[in-house]
Amino acid sequence: FFSVPLHATAAVLELHVTGVSSHASPLSGGPCFGFHVDGVRTSAIDDGNRVAADESICGVDESKNAQCYVSSGMYTASKAVVRLLTHRHKRSVFCTGWLLGCDGHVLTNEHCIADAADAVNTTFEFMAEGVSCSTNCSGQGMCKAAPRLYTRGATFIIASKDLDYSLVKLSPATIPPGLGGSTTNRFLRLRASGPKLNEPVYIPQHPRGWGKRVAVVKGNRTGTITSLTLSGCAVDQAGYMLDTQPGSSGSPVVSAVDNTVVALHHCGGCPNAGIQSLKILKDLVARGLLPPCSAA
Repeated sequence: FFSVPLHATAAVLELHVTGVSSHASPLSGGPCFGFHVDGVRTSAIDDGNRVAADESICGVDESKNAQCYVSSGMYTASKAVVRLLTHRHKRSVFCTGWLLGCDGHVLTNEHCIADAADAVNTTFEFMAEGVSCSTNCSGQGMCKAAPRLYTRGATFIIASKDLDYSLVKLSPATIPPGLGGSTTNRFLRLRASGPKLNEPVYIPQHPRGWGKRVAVVKGNRTGTITSLTLSGCAVDQAGYMLDTQPGSSGSPVVSAVDNTVVALHHCGGCPNAGIQSLKILKDLVARGLLPPCSAA
């Protein structure tokens, strides 16, 4: 197993026992207790994308700390976004995910959480963001969430390599207060009709495992859906010029019109690209795995 990330320069490990074990004894014949630390990781890579081009900053990075939009509906929607850190055998990777529907489900990319082992070994960190618009959160794991907004492990539901999505479920007891539940501003929904060309959109995300940022504008103009037929990482992707970086994988591309999710970000290139919401929704319905309250 993996511990939760430790934001420190040192750690003290202690072993507490409540009784004597008869399962193992040293050569002296007495009781034996202990554990073996077989590795220490001091950093993580930005995501686990095996096939997609790096997510891209298109010119100058115009994304901003989430707190810069605190008085808007975009900030409310961004509360459902979670920083992911997945531990694998040889590496740890940062990605982004978000609460889909009202029953504790989290949606991200398949290249972020591919199977049940990934789901169990992922930490989910809600509200990992700066306390102000000017807070410096540009570093892996920076602007960490309060302990009660942090949980480890989830139940794996389904993943699709073709559509690069993965669905997991958090235990109800681990969902932070104020998130999830039946109130629609506590989670996000997939739009059944998909994105519309030239529709204004924004992307709440955790680029490079940093504190939460929101990409809203490009060239001082609101970002929009620039294509519905973008190729490259997949066919007929939604395209947009909003800034992303490795670690942004799994972010929701959200309509600025109705705050529904119109694409799942997964690929870079300027335009950056996401899997259209209608494709994911259709696949989940066909499998009988669509979470409650998740369609719009």
